Amino acid sequence: MSLAREPTTRALRPSVAVSRSLTDRWRGVAYGGAGVAICFLWAVGEATVWPIIPDVALFLLALAAPRRAPRLLLATAAGAAVGGVATVLTAWLAPPLALAVVMRVPLVHSTSVPIVVAHLQRDALLHAFLYQPWSGIPFKLWAVLGVTGGHPPLAIIPCFIIGRSLRFLSVAATAAAVGRLLELHLRDIAIPLLAVFGPSGAYLFYRVAIAG
Repeated sequence: MSLAREPTTRALRPSVAVSRSLTDRWRGVAYGGAGVAICFLWAVGEATVWPIIPDVALFLLALAAPRRAPRLLLATAAGAAVGGVATVLTAWLAPPLALAVVMRVPLVHSTSVPIVVAHLQRDALLHAFLYQPWSGIPFKLWAVLGVTGGHPPLAIIPCFIIGRSLRFLSVAATAAAVGRLLELHLRDIAIPLLAVFGPSGAYLFYRVAIAG
């Protein structure tokens, strides 16, 4: 029996070694200054022209380093605030330019415009920006249409900071909880997790990007 199992055990060893090496590198980034920088810069970019939400980086890094979740959360919220203020002020200073730029960003679709306008006209500003993070419609479109719709920047800024920070908090808390549960086993399951969720995540992104 031991002779029959030996080739299988040996065949598995390289994949386990790769998985552990990958996880160690992942944790090294998450626990270091690079993790904070990634969260901050990703959030700045997404609030302006980058199409992918910063929750992706926040979740993956907090999952690998649950004890760093508060710092990663703060970096994400700060980056989203900085990028969001830049978008709002651009829309205030140059409305046609801001609208033209945001409509060319991937994942921003013209079919979303009347939906956002309806919310901004019907709801209180805080209510609209509390809903925005869960709407599936990129923040940058809400910000630009909020300004071009007549809302002053100083009214929009605190509303979107509160709304987005609440979502980031839920993402960081979930990632940290899962990370603590998997902490002892993450080194051995990193590659299986990547194999399962990588293709499905890429497919979901493709469907959202193309279909809106």
